[in-house]
Amino acid sequence: MANILKLFSIFSLRASKPTVEPPVDSTHLIQPGMQRALDYLRRPLPPTQPIQDVILRGKFDNLQANAFRLNRIRSRLGRAWEFVFTDFGFNLVNNVIDVINPNRLIALELKNSWRTDNANSKKCVFDKLKTYKRNNPNYTVVYGAINYKPQIPGKHEIKENIHFMYGDVFLNYIFGMRKDNVINTLRTAFPPGNTTFLNKFGDFEDFDNVANEYHD
Repeated sequence: MANILKLFSIFSLRASKPTVEPPVDSTHLIQPGMQRALDYLRRPLPPTQPIQDVILRGKFDNLQANAFRLNRIRSRLGRAWEFVFTDFGFNLVNNVIDVINPNRLIALELKNSWRTDNANSKKCVFDKLKTYKRNNPNYTVVYGAINYKPQIPGKHEIKENIHFMYGDVFLNYIFGMRKDNVINTLRTAFPPGNTTFLNKFGDFEDFDNVANEYHD
């Protein structure tokens, strides 16, 4: 009887200890398109050119350098988003339109911000999208912008069979329930409080080939 009580005590003690789960390596959860986007965003930035203005030269060099880097990061984000879209059935095209999903029959012109295009540029893009829609009537043709007004979650309007989607409306349309996970994962390319990557520069060859990078 004493032995039985002793065994019961041992089993009870083991049961009371919390089970320690093995750590999850998040890299195994990241899909190829997202990983490509993260690697792209983490690439060293090209160097800035010195200010040429006779008045401003030597006065705001630091501001100019930071502004240049931030603009380069924003420019790269446009391309990075395209990589992420490939995890959701989209193919990179970059000819009239940016990406298409042959299964969902969606053709996208992708913008990082609703303010990326001025009025003339948007009209030019609109005309191209209308032509694409006429030639591909089965496709839903979308002018989509990742970012919209901060006080408004999103917007959706249809003009001449072209869908204009902005902000959360657009992100929910593409990613559905995985929207927040996509955003949070992409944000890991820029660790909070860590600006070390801003001080890393590529070589001048990279700077000369800036035109080869995506520019939204």
